[in-house]
Amino acid sequence: MTVASPDVIDELAALDAEQSAALRGHRPDVIATAQASYDALLPADLSADPVPGLDLPTRLLIAARAAQLEQFPTAVAHYAARLADHPELVTLAVDGPNSLAGRDASRRHRAILRQVELLVIRPAATTSSDLGALGAAGLDEAQIVVASQVAAFVSFQVRVAHGLIVLKSTLSTEVSA
Repeated sequence: MTVASPDVIDELAALDAEQSAALRGHRPDVIATAQASYDALLPADLSADPVPGLDLPTRLLIAARAAQLEQFPTAVAHYAARLADHPELVTLAVDGPNSLAGRDASRRHRAILRQVELLVIRPAATTSSDLGALGAAGLDEAQIVVASQVAAFVSFQVRVAHGLIVLKSTLSTEVSA
C-alpha cells in the first residue's frame, strides 16, 4: 500500500518525504489509517456526513482547542488555517471558554469546549453530569461521540507528531555522525 506523503501528521511534524519514509514507512497501514481518520472526522465537505448537526467549523473548533490544550502550536496553526473564515472560533479555540471570547460564545460552544478540556487535560475527571451538560446545550448522543472522537484524535495526532519530531532529531544526528 502506498501512502501519499506528506499526510497531516507528517505536516505537523515537518517531515519531508524522505524523513517520513525513514521514520514511518515501515507501517504504511498505520499512516493510511491515521489520515483516513482525519479525513472522516474533519473532511473538506460534510454534505454526506452520517452525523448531521455537528458542522465542520465546530469540529475544527474542537480540533484547534485540543491542539491548544496539548500546547502544540503547529497543530493550532493547522486548524486555525482551516477555520480562517471563522476568526471568532479561532479566538475561542486559543483563548478558551472562560475568556472574553468565551463569554460571547454560544452555550453550545462553551459546553463543547469545557468537555474538550476535560477529555484532553483531565479525562478521568469526566462524569455523566458533564455529558448531561452537553445534552442540555443541545447535542445528541451521536454529536457527543463525534465531538469526543475529534478531541481524542487530535490528542493522538499531536502525540504522534511530537514523537516524530523527537525521532527526526535523532535521525538527523545519526546522518551527520
